[in-house]
Amino acid sequence: MNIFDEVKLRAEAKGIDISDALLQSYIGQMTRKVKNYCNIKEVPEALEYVLVDMSFGAIELNHGGDKVSSLKEGDTQINFVVTAAVNRTFNDNILELNGFRQMRW
Repeated sequence: MNIFDEVKLRAEAKGIDISDALLQSYIGQMTRKVKNYCNIKEVPEALEYVLVDMSFGAIELNHGGDKVSSLKEGDTQINFVVTAAVNRTFNDNILELNGFRQMRW
């Protein structure tokens, strides 16, 4: 599987315009996080879609734009919709990564 192509496909499907270099940077960052968290040197094939989810989640958070759910003028109140990418990136994927974690001596 090509992780770059999968993340790019998801970004395009959501209408997120991002350069290839920046997309590769996010993938590199998430790859490093997975390797550091699991104490591994290479990302196993079984974690490739987790890496895609984490990379796209980071892109969606930073480039997908916050959506305003409500706006009030008198005394100024603005509420933003919190994307599900926060939970997907940090909580759901950590549970999957735990199965690949190795002890460091």
